[in-house]
Amino acid sequence: MLIVLLIVILALAVISFYSENLPESYHNYILWGTIIVLVIICMTRPGSYDSDYLNYEKYFYSFDSLKTKLSVEPTFLWISQKVYYAGGSLRDVIYIYALLSVPLKLYSIRKLTNNTIYILTLIVYISNYFMLHDCEQFRIAAALAFGMYAIYLKSQNNRWWIALVVLGTSFHTSLAILFIPLLFSPKYLTKTWKIVLCILIPIGGLLWIGHINIITVLPIPYIETKLKLYELAIANGKHPDVRVLNAMVVLRIILFYLLIYYYDEINKQIKGLPILIVCDAISLFTWFALSEMSVIAVRISQLYGFVEVILFACVYYMITPKWAGKLIVILIALYLYTQNYIYNQFGFR
Repeated sequence: MLIVLLIVILALAVISFYSENLPESYHNYILWGTIIVLVIICMTRPGSYDSDYLNYEKYFYSFDSLKTKLSVEPTFLWISQKVYYAGGSLRDVIYIYALLSVPLKLYSIRKLTNNTIYILTLIVYISNYFMLHDCEQFRIAAALAFGMYAIYLKSQNNRWWIALVVLGTSFHTSLAILFIPLLFSPKYLTKTWKIVLCILIPIGGLLWIGHINIITVLPIPYIETKLKLYELAIANGKHPDVRVLNAMVVLRIILFYLLIYYYDEINKQIKGLPILIVCDAISLFTWFALSEMSVIAVRISQLYGFVEVILFACVYYMITPKWAGKLIVILIALYLYTQNYIYNQFGFR
């Protein structure tokens, strides 16, 4: 499966160098061809690829138990119930999620970008978040599909974005935090907004250095209970800490400040860019600020950081000659693919 993904990435990389000269119909063929291939990969991937497969299987067969209802979102339970009574299995549930998630996500990416960089965006997406979510955490993958389309609707001043976020939250409750950037992001990043976003990341870094956990400061019973369970899991070695400062994080920080610097030029090309940049800033802030609880930091940072599938592709607009910009984006994607491949095969990054 991983080799097939690499072939898809390399094929799209070659096509990307000719993307501006292709007829519009060809772009549609590329989009739908990629969708079909990725959906098939999601459907045929071995269960062993998903570290949570056994848990999903347990949830599937216990969809009517109170414990499962308290642990899993209603859409998964509803789909599982319908599939179970139709004589299906968990694989059929995965098929449904793949048919829902991948097309909506790629369609949203297409709407937010243009013919020049949407193929580069697909390459970055396949190299990282497709492997992380669609092939492994299909509930959050479906939620993010609705989230990405909500960002597009918001960029078009369409109030239906609210319904999309609510619907996405029914697939994974964590998507509710997307309301923050969608409600407060401006239509255009002024100088004041740029300054605020630029200092947000150093503030997160200072919280990390000072071992200040902003969540534990809040005396909320539910959160306190979750934190105790988390600390117990850490003590038992179930959730090992991650390296807070690594090469990928440094690359993300550099990209963020370059986006601020080139904002006016890129904003002409990408719909909803202010929302994407605000999401990226929150992603980096939470990565550092919540680092005392690595699992929570990773989950929240990845949810907001999903927009980087588009932002990494924007490197194209920062570099001359343009072919070099495309090449750098492709190299970044191959680095992400290699990192995820090593993690999948050997369990470390």
